[in-house]
Amino acid sequence: MKQPIAVFLLSILLLLTSCQAAPTLDGSPIATQILPVSSTITDSPLPTLTATQKPTLTPFFTMTPTPVPTETPRPEIAPTLPHTDVSFVYHGDREKPYVALTFDLCQKPELPAWFDRGIYDVLTRYDVPATFFMGGDWMRTHVDETLLLASNPKFEMGNHSWSHPDLPGLSEEVISKEIIKTQNLLYQLTGRQAKLFRLPAGLYDDLTLSVIAWHGDLLFNGMSKPATRIPLLMQTE
Repeated sequence: MKQPIAVFLLSILLLLTSCQAAPTLDGSPIATQILPVSSTITDSPLPTLTATQKPTLTPFFTMTPTPVPTETPRPEIAPTLPHTDVSFVYHGDREKPYVALTFDLCQKPELPAWFDRGIYDVLTRYDVPATFFMGGDWMRTHVDETLLLASNPKFEMGNHSWSHPDLPGLSEEVISKEIIKTQNLLYQLTGRQAKLFRLPAGLYDDLTLSVIAWHGDLLFNGMSKPATRIPLLMQTE
């Protein structure tokens, strides 16, 4: 019983001894300096941030949008040709070895006609010029074929009336309508202006000739009588 009490007392003694100040080399205790605590806290000013200006980028070139061209619609009425005297074209210079190839593209509204593509192919293949006399009603039902013919600069396009009537005996108003209506459609489709007129069936009277000349067309009279088939010899490859 006495031994535990002695151990307990010894432990207390050692604890008290360790709490004393540690001696210096000369045996005096070490003085501990305690810094005074200031009750006033001074805020240090924060640095001012200055915004850096971004550099200005100078473009090397300016993109200018290219305006899209707008197509000007073609007028529905063909330009008026100057009036002319009655003038027939029967043939060219007979001193030169040339022949004029002409073709009529016409129909009556009640009798639709067709298009001979073989003639176009042969003329185009051999680079042969020709004149096509266009009927207005035919162009109305053959728009693609009309544009095809107009695309060849060696093809001349003439006027062959609208409905291919017999013009003698018709009034001035009706004859003018046959001419003008065909002129306008040809111009609307192709931008071309016919300057030659072929008489339907080659028939005419004085009034017919006067009206045609008034509208500025020259008369191409290659059908004053029934056509005769002439064999055409062409050099082949």
